[in-house]
Amino acid sequence: MDEFLIKTGFALLGRAAGAVSKYDQDVAGELSHWKEGFTVKLEVFASGAEVALQVKNGKYHYLKQPVDKCDLRVILKNKKSAAKIILARLSLAEANAQNRIIIEGNTMDAMRYVRTMKAIMAYLYPFFMLRNITEKMPRRTIQNFKNKIRIIFIGVIAGKEV
Repeated sequence: MDEFLIKTGFALLGRAAGAVSKYDQDVAGELSHWKEGFTVKLEVFASGAEVALQVKNGKYHYLKQPVDKCDLRVILKNKKSAAKIILARLSLAEANAQNRIIIEGNTMDAMRYVRTMKAIMAYLYPFFMLRNITEKMPRRTIQNFKNKIRIIFIGVIAGKEV
């Protein structure tokens, strides 16, 4: 069950990442610091579950195939930690503080990745779930609500590249 949850959650994060990077200016600002083709991979140790994102034209692009070479690799040490992150019970920053992840790559890049993942999760999850993974709640504006609808319907459900 955990394996299915993790793989499905990673696929949803990957599909939503492209749409969030198009509609959210904070995420676009974080991605502007990375070179074209910069690849980030989030994976679960010894499980095979992974999500890889590549920066193309200043936006995240979800790589559906497994990736061997990447610029930043974030490894979750076990399935339990991965499930907690997918279910918004634990943030990547908390997982790092609790020594539940291994980071291979530049620390500044890892911090940028954590900030972008927080933004992506803020669009995917309802507000009551976000209390577990963020100290500062996202602003509730009409524009953010419109973006959330676009991201869920265009990025996640339709799976369209934006």
